[in-house]
Formats: sequence, C-alpha cells, structure tokens
Amino acid sequence: MTSALIRAVMPNLLRTMNLKTRVLFLVSLLIIAGIWSLATVVATVLQTDLENMVSEHLSVTLDYVAEEIDHEMQFRINALNRLAATITPEIQADPPRLQRLLKQSDLSSALFPEGVTCTNRQGIVFADSPVLEGRLGGSLSDREYFREIMAGAKQAIGGPLLARFVKQPIVALAVPLRDARGATTGMLVGTSVLSDPELFGQLEQTKIGKTGYFIVASPKDHLIVSATDRSRILTPIPARGVNPLLDRRLDEGFEGAGITVNSQGVEVLTVEPQHEEHGLDRLARHRD
Repeated sequence: MTSALIRAVMPNLLRTMNLKTRVLFLVSLLIIAGIWSLATVVATVLQTDLENMVSEHLSVTLDYVAEEIDHEMQFRINALNRLAATITPEIQADPPRLQRLLKQSDLSSALFPEGVTCTNRQGIVFADSPVLEGRLGGSLSDREYFREIMAGAKQAIGGPLLARFVKQPIVALAVPLRDARGATTGMLVGTSVLSDPELFGQLEQTKIGKTGYFIVASPKDHLIVSATDRSRILTPIPARGVNPLLDRRLDEGFEGAGITVNSQGVEVLTVEPQHEEHGLDRLARHRD
C-alpha cells in the first residue's frame, strides 16, 4: 500500500518542481540508494570477514584443547598397560596378592582416584583399589568396553555414565589382562570422574569471552560428556531436526564452522576439530 501511495504521489510532486529541483531530487534519490546498497555490501563483507577471523581463532583453540584431552586419555591408557604387564597369570590366580599389587600401585591415587579394578573372563571384579562397597564381586559384563576387550581390542574407552558404585558421572578406560600365551583373560579398568581436573574439570570452568562455551559430546552414546554448563552433563544430544548444523555434523561428518540456532533457541557460531575423531568421539565447542 505504501509503494502504491508513493507511485501515485510522486508524479504530482515532480510536476510542482522546476527542472533544477527535479534533477537535484532525482540525483539525491540515486545517491541515497547507492549509499544504502554500499552499506549493505560493506556490512555483509565485514560480517563475513569477522566470522572467518573468529572461526579461525576458535579452531586453533579448540584443536589445542582436543589434543590435550587426547593426551591425557592416552597417558592413562599407557599407565594401565604398564600395570597390566606386571599382572602375570600367577598373580591373577592369587586375588589377595593382586589386591595388594593394586593398592601399592600409584595409579589409583595419581590417575584414577575413583578406582582401578580387575575382572575375569566373565566380567566379575576380583580385585579392587580402593575397595568400594558392592564393586568387588560385582559384574562389568554389561559394559560395552568389556565386550570390546574380550573381542580382542587392545584398549577401550567406555561411554559416559552415572557409575553405580562411584555414584558420579564417570568414564572408564580398559586394557586386557593376558595369560602366558597372550590370550585375554580379563581386563584392567581405570575409572575417572568426568570432572577430573586433568580431564574435563578445567574445561567445565572455562568460558570463551563473555558467552562462549565448550561442549564434549559422544555421538555414539548420544550424550553430552562434559560442558561449561555442568547441568548439561549426561544429557542427550539434541534430537534430529532441532539443530540442522549438528545433524549435518553427525550425518555427513561436516567439520567446518557454521552459524546455527542451538537447542536453547540462541543463534551461535559453532566450531569443531578439523581432524580425526578424538577419544570420546568428538570435542565440540560452541560460541554465542
């Protein structure tokens, strides 16, 4: 309606002007239109450049954090392998002796304060340090990492879960125990809470700028492992259709930066590692 009014009024307005005024009026309109178009182009270019600059900066930071978490994971697995190498078949056959060996090891105090345990082929815990009520004699046969180890894996990382013995969100790392012929006889498991300061604890305390935040997600388990907002730990990853960019990352493996609306309805710039998957599938960091 407004445009129709302008079209109807404009001829009458121009007829009341002399030639010079008409020219100045039309030139002014062209200048205003040109300035508006230029401002739109400049704003678009500046926004694109700013997004690219921020994305590059966040990608560098993200890759560094992801590498640190990978390093801590592998460091713990290597320590478990060293301990497993000392647990001979004779020691495995003597649970009290094995119990003393685990207690004397510094793994439970230094790397796995929530416990180091040994299971047999059936997944039954027959050695435990520190001893937790219900864990010694309990079964881990329902854990995916147990099935992976018994199927021949050299190491396994359990999915995030609320531990039934530790009563906290944990991640379990496991390596095989072997007999004299090298066959798998059970597993050695180290348990860490997700908020361990050397794993995700510092991440949970970190913000990027005023509103940026980190999220560690495990697509395989469809769970958030860790987040700056701790209330989101062990909550489900948003369902399909809620976040199209996240769907693209999960379905197509897209690893670039992108703008999307998160599950809280906030427009965010998201960045993901630009290389292979990390210990807990993926480390994703989002910035408002």
